[in-house]
Amino acid sequence: MELTKSDIYEEIGTFGPTNLRKLIATFDWESIINAENSMDQNCKNFTNKFLEYINDCIPQKEVTIRPNDKIWFNSDLRREIRKRDRLHKQARRSNSIPDLNKYKKQRNNVNNLKRYTKDQFYLNANSLLDEFASGNSKSYWSLMKKLAKTSGNSTHITQLKNENDELVTENYDKACLLNKYFCSISTINENNDKSPEFLTRSNSKIDIFFINSNQVIDILQTLKLGKASDPAMEYACELWDGCTQQEAYNLEHV
Repeated sequence: MELTKSDIYEEIGTFGPTNLRKLIATFDWESIINAENSMDQNCKNFTNKFLEYINDCIPQKEVTIRPNDKIWFNSDLRREIRKRDRLHKQARRSNSIPDLNKYKKQRNNVNNLKRYTKDQFYLNANSLLDEFASGNSKSYWSLMKKLAKTSGNSTHITQLKNENDELVTENYDKACLLNKYFCSISTINENNDKSPEFLTRSNSKIDIFFINSNQVIDILQTLKLGKASDPAMEYACELWDGCTQQEAYNLEHV
């Protein structure tokens, strides 16, 4: 089976925390995070440096993601399909009876393997759901999403009409039209309105506060390793699991 434009190539990192921990523990964070910079700038400096260390310490490998494959499709079936396609090309070139018979035999083998693979997947689906539901919620919902996935592309927006009853077909124009519409219904005229008055509930206020290393460790230990917002932060969550006192001290100003 040839790769299509819908195939996605991703770089997957193999996490090795030893060097990353060492770099974080020895780097002078106060050189890029200080009171002279704004909070946004300090956050940006920290993020850039941390991602730089991640790229240096985590080896990458390229994998192929095929989003259009059926959920029961596996590598064995893909290998047999490629073999069938090769025999088909060979039979068309030679136009000989033996080559044609080889192709037909492989074609029947692929068709039978498709049915068997599909049937086996759905027979095991219930047991997989029970297993994931009891111990791995992320895998459970991932499998549920695949099982409930419908055929066809549901993200396509058909042509729209603008305020002049003209048809809009281009994606950019449709996006601008929808954006304009939602902005119009969300606009509130506040010219003659007064802001509500809120009663003061306390006379106390916080001018500035400091976070020590123990508080850093307490917060980092509450992170859920499977709830990272992106791959970089997923590696960060793995790193923070078992964060040492020295590492927390280096990051207490972040």
